[in-house]
Amino acid sequence: FAGMIPLLNKILEEESYFPAETHQSEGEDSTDGRVGNDSDGDSGEGRNSRGKNEQMNEESASQSVLYLRCCAYLVEAYLQGLIERTTHKRKSRNKYSNNMTIDSENEINLQTAVPIIDEAYQVAEILHSTLFPLHQLSTADPPSKTRKQSKQTLSSIFAMCETYWHGHFEDREQFVTQLIPLLLIKCLDVTAQKADIKRLHSIRDALNLLDFEDEESIASLKLHLLRTVSSPLFLQTAEGRKFISHLFRLHPSFVNDLHQAIKVQLPCVKRSILKAYAEIYFTAWKASCDSRNNDSEEVDRDDIQTAIEENVLQDIMHAGIHAAVPNTAKTVRSVLDQFYTKKKTPVVESMLHRLYGPLLWRALSSSNARVRIQASFVLVDTFPLRDPDAGREATEVCVKKSMAALASLLEDDIPSVRVAGATAASKILSSFWVAIPSKDIQSLLNLIIAKHASDATSSNVRASAVVAMQTLLEEEKTHAVLRPLLPSLGNLIHDKTDKVRLAVVKLLLHVKKIRGMKYYHVVPAHHLLVRLEDEGNRGNPTGPVSVALTDLLSNSFFPLS
Repeated sequence: FAGMIPLLNKILEEESYFPAETHQSEGEDSTDGRVGNDSDGDSGEGRNSRGKNEQMNEESASQSVLYLRCCAYLVEAYLQGLIERTTHKRKSRNKYSNNMTIDSENEINLQTAVPIIDEAYQVAEILHSTLFPLHQLSTADPPSKTRKQSKQTLSSIFAMCETYWHGHFEDREQFVTQLIPLLLIKCLDVTAQKADIKRLHSIRDALNLLDFEDEESIASLKLHLLRTVSSPLFLQTAEGRKFISHLFRLHPSFVNDLHQAIKVQLPCVKRSILKAYAEIYFTAWKASCDSRNNDSEEVDRDDIQTAIEENVLQDIMHAGIHAAVPNTAKTVRSVLDQFYTKKKTPVVESMLHRLYGPLLWRALSSSNARVRIQASFVLVDTFPLRDPDAGREATEVCVKKSMAALASLLEDDIPSVRVAGATAASKILSSFWVAIPSKDIQSLLNLIIAKHASDATSSNVRASAVVAMQTLLEEEKTHAVLRPLLPSLGNLIHDKTDKVRLAVVKLLLHVKKIRGMKYYHVVPAHHLLVRLEDEGNRGNPTGPVSVALTDLLSNSFFPLS
């Protein structure tokens, strides 16, 4: 390694890995006008001479680049050997640790700095300093042999720097200052591959070295990091999503920048991308909770968790309730799906109660009907919105508060809000039938069956009452209570609106599949036949109601046996 250093320094000082035309292109352009004044013979000899010089310079640059690659291979081989020896010593220590006492001074831990010889360090340092020039050379035009070789040399030095980092060698942070930006640029390029994302993810811990207090020093790198949240390749690969999640844990000031970069993407992305963002948000928040008590971290994890909850999650929650466009609200809410599916976990349930508490109850009584509707969807997703550490009495209060909110929605003056209330009530009762007091169940069922089913002002409300009963029947424990109540909906089979009649027939088809319940006990058979005849007389014998009635009655007229 000592013999390599003088030649490497000479290559670095003379920049001999750059072809001569790269340095002289401006000079040649400025002298083009004077060349024309030379005689034809002189100009021909000059062109030949320049051609030979360019060829020699190209060959010299090619050899310099090749020498840099060989040096990178040698350093990497040396580092790999050190890693193997250190690993072998550690395995030997673990093998005999049960039979002998190991002196703490002789313990070997790969997480501690591993020393290397000074000459190897100097060679590695010189090679690392050539990364940016080699990258410039590899992307220059026109393509040439040297430029092609520079890409291979660049990859070799990348591998050497990564080995130095993963091996936990002394001063390893000195070998990622150029590596991280260039790997990031490579991953954001249109020609990037999944292997590039994996390489970047493997050195993600090096990002913790960034000084976010000095904005100017990392301004360019921050812009590249923010571009990762909209990169399809990052979002499609598991390592890419994990890398973006790790970005949320770098510094509290960076959390909001990342969230705003994602937020502008939400209204127009595909569902697969929404799932990726949902995973990223949940993973980032969960990791901030798991590492909040880790004293080895330089950044205060409490501040990061607070930033994620207040600047990110609560902002999404607010947008999901107050967005002016229903589709946008639905899209934004779907980003929190992973939190809803894991709401039985105490730490998730506590967070939902803490962040949604100031928003949801106020929204359910908002003067804006759209806000009340969207709040009803959130009530279903978060029910019961309680603090798991508060005790049973606090839980009962939360359930009572939710039941009162549902009753208020069911009795709302706006038909669309009443529809949303019926949908929310049926889903909550179906999922938590055993946990909800029977008095509250009876009250909600009376509002749905007695008032909604006979609501003369809105066919949507009447249809929602029937759909709500079908949702409730999906829970087996509701059958005993609903069996005597369903016939009160039978008259809706003759409703003047197709939507209501179709909802009733679909309910009967669902009842038909339930053992112990008969659809002709809900609507008598002669009413069904009259309804089928009337549908044909309306001039639409192949309409959705007629088709559904045919499916309901066909095996009664034509038994399979």
